[in-house]
Amino acid sequence: MNNIFKYIASFVALLSGLAVCAQNISSGVYFEQNGIAYAKRAILNNDGTYTIDLETFVTGEVTQTYESVPVDVVLVLDVSGSMDETITTVTSYQPANVSSLSYYDYAGVAGTGTYQTDYYYLYDGDYRRVSVGRGGGWSPYYYLSFSANGRTYYINSNGQVVTNQPTNVSGVTARYSNLLASNVQLYTQVTSPITKMDALQSAVGAFIDQIAHNDWYEDDTNDHRRSAALGNRISIVKFADDSYYGSNAGWNSNNAPIDEGNHFNGDGYNYTEVVKDFTLTSTDTDVNALKAAVNGLRPSGATAADYGMNLARLLIDRPAVAARNSNKTVVFFTDGAPTHQSNFDQTVANHAITNAQSIKNITYGSGDNATHPVVYSVGVFSGTVPSNVNSFMTDVATDPSHYINASGGTAEDLKDIFTAIAHSTGGSGNTEVTGQATLTVDVVSSSFSVPKGFEQNPANAVTVLVAPCQSITTIDGHDYLVFGQEKAPEEYGLPAITPSISEADNKVSTSGFDYSENWCGPDASSPTGYHGYKQIIRFVITVNDDAVGGPAVETNNPNSGIYLPGATQPLISFNRPTVKLPVQIWIQKVGLMQGDNAVFTLARTPYVENFDPETAVWEDWGTKIVVGPDDYDPVTGIYLKKQVGLNPDYYYRIKEDAWAFGYTYQADGVQYTFGDNIQNPFVFTNTPNNKKFDEASVRNIFNEKTGSK
Repeated sequence: MNNIFKYIASFVALLSGLAVCAQNISSGVYFEQNGIAYAKRAILNNDGTYTIDLETFVTGEVTQTYESVPVDVVLVLDVSGSMDETITTVTSYQPANVSSLSYYDYAGVAGTGTYQTDYYYLYDGDYRRVSVGRGGGWSPYYYLSFSANGRTYYINSNGQVVTNQPTNVSGVTARYSNLLASNVQLYTQVTSPITKMDALQSAVGAFIDQIAHNDWYEDDTNDHRRSAALGNRISIVKFADDSYYGSNAGWNSNNAPIDEGNHFNGDGYNYTEVVKDFTLTSTDTDVNALKAAVNGLRPSGATAADYGMNLARLLIDRPAVAARNSNKTVVFFTDGAPTHQSNFDQTVANHAITNAQSIKNITYGSGDNATHPVVYSVGVFSGTVPSNVNSFMTDVATDPSHYINASGGTAEDLKDIFTAIAHSTGGSGNTEVTGQATLTVDVVSSSFSVPKGFEQNPANAVTVLVAPCQSITTIDGHDYLVFGQEKAPEEYGLPAITPSISEADNKVSTSGFDYSENWCGPDASSPTGYHGYKQIIRFVITVNDDAVGGPAVETNNPNSGIYLPGATQPLISFNRPTVKLPVQIWIQKVGLMQGDNAVFTLARTPYVENFDPETAVWEDWGTKIVVGPDDYDPVTGIYLKKQVGLNPDYYYRIKEDAWAFGYTYQADGVQYTFGDNIQNPFVFTNTPNNKKFDEASVRNIFNEKTGSK
């Protein structure tokens, strides 16, 4: 996970520099994120398959000038009691205060390799656990050994490391003799726990250092120092208890106090509070004050994210902040579900999202110069992250690419993430997408399959082309890049681009296209007056038998995008084109007696946005689904019926015509079975809602072969 987010912030113009195009060169029908343009399309073929057409390029740095502007950052930090939990452990080695080591220190049973105390020897930069060897038959002798580089090494009586096993070591032939030469230093291993709070404090400290560096330097080196600091500023908010220090203001109150402090209530819980108002990062005194405030945080309390985000809103929406020519950013960090107690609270989540949306809706400037604050959400959760928590974190962030799930990582991973958010050169995006090792990856959604047999015939599975940037055309007052004929890279004298397909991961990738070298835009030094190429990737996907149907089924998942070498998260995520697929319904029935049938009535209502199943008018057009003996699987012991080919422009629900002995359905990977104490008719609704059946992740299917969702 190290270096996953090394370059992420440079694509949101987060810190220390805002790119301003010298010419208004947009990317036409393409999406664009700070110089990276991309467009993904899904085209229906006559045989029912879809051709995926993916184009990517970066716009030219030579057409851009730069205006360095400061940044105002609000860090909204979770200080709830769970932040005292261990996130990782750190192992260190301390010199052992031992001048002798006898066989008695060994566990007492020859050959067990166990000491009363484990000792380590420093060899070739690593600490190697030492063992006792025994030789000599009826006249035994003993010696120390360790393993390194796939072989065994020995420490002789002179303290030398040798590769040959000693055959008779002077002075150590007796059972309890000293095995340790006077000039040999051994070490003991010390393991120390690192709590989430420890990791957060370290990560935020690194974040502050990076912001301070950006305040004075044009880039990550110390070679281009500014004549004066930009004026970067950081504010710190802690949240835990659903109350503010010295105030009864609510989660959305404009009168909540923003005075600095770090207080606890009578139960020892953290008040939600502004720990530091906007503080400059231009001097060591400023930086040390910010770090001291962070290091003074202590975990205790609930996770009142709604109150924390309200303070962030108040801090960043003040007239004095709006008047500054600065980039505004909020970084929301938490390790648990939003709540005023201990379990996920949808009301608290909704209130936090409302405050986050208010922040994202703040407008600075006007017209083409209008900007909005950027909101990151960073989560460190224990175990599998529930879908409602993932949805919450995504909704808080500016978009899904600004939600970073750091669960399962180490303290260093968290530091990398915070440093990455703070890391910005202020240049165009292509200044960071360097080298042919950059990957372009499309992860196809589970409703479709990538081409099969790639290893046998890769050329027919994926087509990779390039097209040269040739000119600019103006439409409705906007300039658009125009590209030439699509050809194989080699035909234009470019290095080959290598495609690959992973059927197991349902993923198509290419490597070898150097975005930095092939930036697109006007270039006075070029014979044609223009520079660069776009990359085109085409392949065919097939619809799976158990595809999720509906009017807008996504063809790829959020992990599709451009990846830097070694990264496990995309630098930028591609758009997700949708297609219309027929609806399928799976009904799993339990409790039928042998030979019996279960009869269900199918109802439908037209697809609309913001659908509410409680107020919808359901049409019963006489369609019945019968689950009976022919649908019984003796292996699983269940009755399973599939209804296919339904119109995707409708939502559907079913209800059983008679008493329901039991149903089985699956949600978020957990299977639930209800017996005869349920209300009948029991209605399954395959629509998104926030009720017991959380259907937000799947539309128009009664789950994947196992029941209702």
